[in-house]
Amino acid sequence: MRSKLMILVALSGCLALAGSVWAGPGAHGPNGEHLDATASVGAPAGLHRLPDGHVQVPKLAQRRMQVRTVVAETGTYPTTMVLNARVVMDPASGGVVQAAMAGRMEAAAGGLPVAGQAVRKGQVLAYIQPAMGGAERGSQRAALAEVRASRLQAEARVNRLKQLEGVVPRKESEAAQWELQGLREREAALAQSLEGRQAVLSSTDGVLASARVLHGQMVEPQAVLFEIVDPKRMLIEARVSDPAWASQIRAASVQQAPDLALKLVGVARVMQEGAVPVTFRASTKANGDPAASSPLAIGQPLTLVAELGQRQEGVALPSEAVVRSPANEPIVWVKVSAERFAPQPVQAQPLDAQRVLVTRGLSANSRVVVQGASLINQIR
Repeated sequence: MRSKLMILVALSGCLALAGSVWAGPGAHGPNGEHLDATASVGAPAGLHRLPDGHVQVPKLAQRRMQVRTVVAETGTYPTTMVLNARVVMDPASGGVVQAAMAGRMEAAAGGLPVAGQAVRKGQVLAYIQPAMGGAERGSQRAALAEVRASRLQAEARVNRLKQLEGVVPRKESEAAQWELQGLREREAALAQSLEGRQAVLSSTDGVLASARVLHGQMVEPQAVLFEIVDPKRMLIEARVSDPAWASQIRAASVQQAPDLALKLVGVARVMQEGAVPVTFRASTKANGDPAASSPLAIGQPLTLVAELGQRQEGVALPSEAVVRSPANEPIVWVKVSAERFAPQPVQAQPLDAQRVLVTRGLSANSRVVVQGASLINQIR
């Protein structure tokens, strides 16, 4: 009886061993492990990197790290290129305010405006008090006195002609009145240049992009005092080194602002600093409204991903799926079993503001990590 019991125990052990050896591809155990995977003898439990470069990540750790994977699918996508760009002022809506004369700056009733303040067309921003030397001021005073004397003589002559109305010709009376009006205007202009101040007016509606004025500051003629922009009508100017590529651009996106949609305005036909300027207008992707709430600022450097007319095959993945290996080469993490991930070197290029296109190194139907790849890459 004892010998029969030993035979039954031996048979049950053989059957269990055969079940684990002949498990079909993709078979899982009670804890989610792959039964067809080769067991690593003496491998420690938990997060660790194996000698072959693979990373062991238990199921519980994957849930905590929010690891997500997708099956790679090959498709045809537009060829792209990365361009350096910057935000520029729209000449149709922006403008500058310059000094018309040399003088000393004085504040308006509400004080000097600051950058970021909204202004209206024709609004008084500041005043310029004319600055003249002693000789120039004396010459102006002499001219003013001469014009004032001429004006008094003209007024007396007009009064005499009014008393002789009907005796002297009418054209002589009208000529005297026109002469008197001209002398009054000259006297007012000279008096303003000596004692008055000139108002600095806003040239358009918008927001002050820069204010280069201080109270009491001396300015020269044609000095730029204020710059006014319309935040709803900003342009983005990119530079393309090859004119042939510039003519193939169909669309573009901003890496720093994925929510902005760019519309191609035009391609310049004159090279500037060895490159061809390409201009885009930004709007929101939701409804095409001008990008009033965008964080863009005049002069801000940007990175654009431009789509060309050509197309190429590859696997489109989120940008966070591609990370850097210790050798500083681009890689993606491929899930090879339930708890094991393998690094795969790839060649990738930006597809748009949120995706990259893997052109080499990744085969179809591979399960690629698209979320949590940076955390897996940090496991040592």
